[in-house]
Amino acid sequence: MMHILIKTFDIYNDSNIIIAEGHDALYRCVTSDEEIHASLEFRLMGSDRLEAGKRYYILSETGETGPYRSETMICTESGPTAKLEVTTQITEAHREFVNKKVGGDAPYLQIQYTNYSATSFKISTHGANLWSGFSWLSQSPGDILRERSGRQTMAASQNYSSGVAFNSDIWLCWAGPGNNFGVWTHFNYQLLGLGDAPVWYVSTNGSNWALSNAQTSKPYTWDVDKVGYRIVGTPTAGHSSLFVDVVIQDR
Repeated sequence: MMHILIKTFDIYNDSNIIIAEGHDALYRCVTSDEEIHASLEFRLMGSDRLEAGKRYYILSETGETGPYRSETMICTESGPTAKLEVTTQITEAHREFVNKKVGGDAPYLQIQYTNYSATSFKISTHGANLWSGFSWLSQSPGDILRERSGRQTMAASQNYSSGVAFNSDIWLCWAGPGNNFGVWTHFNYQLLGLGDAPVWYVSTNGSNWALSNAQTSKPYTWDVDKVGYRIVGTPTAGHSSLFVDVVIQDR
């Protein structure tokens, strides 16, 4: 069993609309031979309420280990003390898949920056939330993103032989004169490829993460007046992988 106390998170419905802000929760994940069960328990403040049977997820930008997004779960208790749960049955077909399939080592989350501007950038907010034994950081960035064609990459890989891909994240931000910008990629829990596709978030200050677009596969352009540069992120999105290619140019 795994327990995580998640502080200061916001609650979203499955249309990515914020429902409530500023809560704390206890996350539990229990695995057995038959199923994987995850839950979130928290006390709602004021008049905030969830609707039983509806799907929600939580998002925290200020966690001790970096930004965090939960799986999408179903509300099973909707009173002042709320509970979200999701249970996935491990079928015989899944066990046969695990026994037969050979593990892979392909990146499933990857962020790449190419800097064509005249300014070099220092690394700032960065990190990873990964599951030991299932996923690992396969490429780490250097401390400096050099000017004029400098490139840095961060990537996570996973062992596909398990058939299970757990909720995980990598994020990487850069700081230049008077600005801070970055990308956070989030992989949703999947079993045998079933589950929500990965998504990505953007930031103009190393926090305050915002979903890049309603459609993950569309490019995102940073506000040049906020970051001081022309920055475009272009995703290559699959159902079980996400690569975000960020290009920086002078304004």
